[in-house]
Amino acid sequence: MISSMVRDLFLSTKAFFAFFFLLTIICTQSMALGEVASPSIDPRLRGFIEEFDGDAFESPSAIFIDKEHGEIYLADSTSGDVFILGLDGSPIFRLGLKHGIGNPTDILVRDDNIYLAQESRPYVEVFNLRGKSIRRIAPDKEEYAEDFLPGDIDMDVAGNLFVINKSQGECLIFDPSGGYVGRFGKELDSITSVVVGEETVYLLTPFFLGRVVHRYTLSGEYIISFQGVEGRGGTLGLPAGGRVDTEGRLWLVDAIRGVVIFDEDDVELNRVGTEGNNMGLLNFPVDIDFDGEGVIYIVEKAGKRISIFK
Repeated sequence: MISSMVRDLFLSTKAFFAFFFLLTIICTQSMALGEVASPSIDPRLRGFIEEFDGDAFESPSAIFIDKEHGEIYLADSTSGDVFILGLDGSPIFRLGLKHGIGNPTDILVRDDNIYLAQESRPYVEVFNLRGKSIRRIAPDKEEYAEDFLPGDIDMDVAGNLFVINKSQGECLIFDPSGGYVGRFGKELDSITSVVVGEETVYLLTPFFLGRVVHRYTLSGEYIISFQGVEGRGGTLGLPAGGRVDTEGRLWLVDAIRGVVIFDEDDVELNRVGTEGNNMGLLNFPVDIDFDGEGVIYIVEKAGKRISIFK
């Protein structure tokens, strides 16, 4: 009888550990499939990144987090460099003059390709991860006769590229192969940034007389405008950029008022940081991105650093 009880206990214990092992595998596989944690809307300052291998940032202007490889891409418009760092700030690689880069203004990474907008260059240039230029994206003159001067850029989940044309004050759409698709936003004035979510596109116009945040469909159909600058019917200062998180919330970067968070119904949820140099405050923020663990990276142009929040 005792041996029977021991056998039953052994089998029960064995079954328990088999179940626990299976559960561990399932959880590990779920994490490997790319489950992304959403950032908290009430984060705390965790630290700064202020240099690349001993060289201080001069005028950081744009950031992109490559979640697949766990890397930070930072464009510095004054030094003319694109810095590639680990999520902890460790230096990895540097793209600059010897790679043909000059005054980068915005950047994104998709499928091991680096998309770069550069001051005064009439195209979006695409590089491989070794820094070799592999193609240029610009509309064909037969399809789009106007001058093309790329500003802010972003991309939807399908790989369509959205580019602000600074010379004409509108947003252009290119398909994943780089072909020109169409344009929208011409009715606005002084478009400074495009922010693309899973289902919507935001155009920011900080110097527009009315509302300054404009929401469109991915095909460029107008939906609604909301918020304004202080003194003109709103509470914003100088909207400069933004990012949409996995829950569809817009994190609008305001160079004067900090980061303003809106839900999918355009209702303000919270603000992160204000103008200044103190701990936890932001000094002229211009761009933002998230990693897959809920960590927030904010570029401070005047502060010459990346502030890390979680």
